[in-house]
Amino acid sequence: MVVGPVRWLGRSALALSLSMLVACASTTPPQVFPSEPAFDRAVPEAVARAEARYTVDLPPVADCEMAFDLQLYRDRRVELVRWDDKDGCNHRNIEVRYLSQLLPEQELFDLVGKFARVARRPQQ
Repeated sequence: MVVGPVRWLGRSALALSLSMLVACASTTPPQVFPSEPAFDRAVPEAVARAEARYTVDLPPVADCEMAFDLQLYRDRRVELVRWDDKDGCNHRNIEVRYLSQLLPEQELFDLVGKFARVARRPQQ
């Protein structure tokens, strides 16, 4: 009678699987997001902000705007980059909103210049 042991083994495996499932389900699930990451926390409105305008020539790569944005946004003190309506990577006008209480304008200008081939302040 081969059927008997196979049937018993099948029922045992099923019972074991169900008991494991119930045991795992009854434990408290781990927190997937234990707390809001620091980079995702909103900056309080009380922190001073300013805007600076520059003209930049970007490295000639595909999606030069996006590549520049991604590099600049790595600094959490940069809040927003607005672009002019032109196409291409040269003579682009940008406006950068930044946390002026934490990032001096000269340091922002240096950061912009680090990722652009040329960065200029507009003539006044």
